[in-house]
Amino acid sequence: MIEYIDIAGFKKVEGILDNTLFMLVIKSQDQIERRRRMIESRKKGKFGRINQRPVATGLVTAVELKKGKVDVLWKKEFREPRHIKRHPEKGYILTEVDDVLWINEEANIISKFKYPFFSFLHSVDLSDDNQRILITSSGYDCCFEIDIDKWQVVWEWFAWENGFNPDEDGNWLAVKKEKYLEYLKEGKKSILVDPCKYKEYGIATSYRTAHPNVAVYDIYYKNCILVCIAHKGEIYRINKSNFSMTCVCKKLNQMPHGIYPYKNWWMITNTVKGEWWLFTENWTPLRVFVVKNLPYKVPGTEEVEWLQQVIPITQYLFLAIDANRGLIGIDIKEKRYSLYRPDPNWCIQDALFIK
Repeated sequence: MIEYIDIAGFKKVEGILDNTLFMLVIKSQDQIERRRRMIESRKKGKFGRINQRPVATGLVTAVELKKGKVDVLWKKEFREPRHIKRHPEKGYILTEVDDVLWINEEANIISKFKYPFFSFLHSVDLSDDNQRILITSSGYDCCFEIDIDKWQVVWEWFAWENGFNPDEDGNWLAVKKEKYLEYLKEGKKSILVDPCKYKEYGIATSYRTAHPNVAVYDIYYKNCILVCIAHKGEIYRINKSNFSMTCVCKKLNQMPHGIYPYKNWWMITNTVKGEWWLFTENWTPLRVFVVKNLPYKVPGTEEVEWLQQVIPITQYLFLAIDANRGLIGIDIKEKRYSLYRPDPNWCIQDALFIK
């Protein structure tokens, strides 16, 4: 039986994460307007845009949490950055809208890598040997593994070629011209997706067939990765050798985020329900932590929840990135929490604990 733990039953205190340092990845600096659009679309039961929009200017910033505030130590601008990963020897790897970046501790760019099918890059994960990274390119419904010494793609996975076709309008999407012509010969409506045409924008969110937004190496299954298909809220295990797929989780709602190994389990944020879940290594659900019943929401958000992701810091301490409440430090052992208010226009996507 799944255990449900309501954070609203915890004690609100000051200072759970006081004097801790984080690097925050901020997708854009227009959170108030984004929240308004999100609430309107959620009321209509829709996710994602149907038209292209200009790429936003975001930030990577170092902050200290203190007395309910988020003190900025420094900040650097980037083009819609989303996720960051620490490399044990070479600084940090950051995903920008259509670039993978090496950055140092002050967020200065050391080097970058671009690829034709990079569009609205989301998550980044690091291999056990620290030689490769795994990224999601949501704009083209694909994932890539990259050798970071050579800056070379060594493996790729396109949702359209692996069962996620056609789109909602009945169009069969193709990356290769041969496949496109094959679909036409079979009498199917088809679109040849040419990155030279779509460029960094990729396909608008609502027209993507999968919208993979998280991919991580599966630490329990050799040569496999886990991919979150955000449009369906499903998690798939993909064998990199033969591309075989197993759906390991169908318990979540649309748009979950942030797959993390935690103890001997997996954890993931069920974003639109304001929850985070713990699963066994084989994705049997164990525990659900509920954030949605907490007060302190921004006025006007009503019942709409958007818990971007929850990040484990220690065995018992977590940082929740809540688009409608701010940053929440949570201690599940002592059953208490603290609130920290960032700049209200920051659209925070990721956080990396520094010390």
